[in-house]
Amino acid sequence: MLSIPFNFKAEELRFRNLGSAVDYLQTPFAGVGAADAKLKSNPSQVKRMIRATLKGMEFTRDPANQERVIGLLMDEFKLDRKTAALSLREIVKVFTRDGTIPEDAVKAEIKEIREQAKLKGEIPVTQLVNYRLLEEVLAEMKR
Repeated sequence: MLSIPFNFKAEELRFRNLGSAVDYLQTPFAGVGAADAKLKSNPSQVKRMIRATLKGMEFTRDPANQERVIGLLMDEFKLDRKTAALSLREIVKVFTRDGTIPEDAVKAEIKEIREQAKLKGEIPVTQLVNYRLLEEVLAEMKR
């Protein structure tokens, strides 16, 4: 299983696509992280980052911006137009509307990390995920 854009390049070379990582994996593909100290010392800065991330996701998802986003992908990753367009289609599949990650996906990621690192103790989702500031930003954006 290849990630974008390599999956599309493989198809051009006549390899058969058996599926996308998006279709099979439950793990989060990206996220915004901040240390507890940062959350406490400068929540307004964290909220600005969250707001900017949500606006970027919204911009990327909006069909009216498709040509601009494809152009950005072409420039940033040195992709041809077709591969950039196909990549954009896959990218927006992993965006949630509210910026959250499904709890099952977080649990799957924790399980994978615990197995790879041979960790014995449990890691609660709440130790890694805190949506308090995200929820505040979402409420502010609805006003």
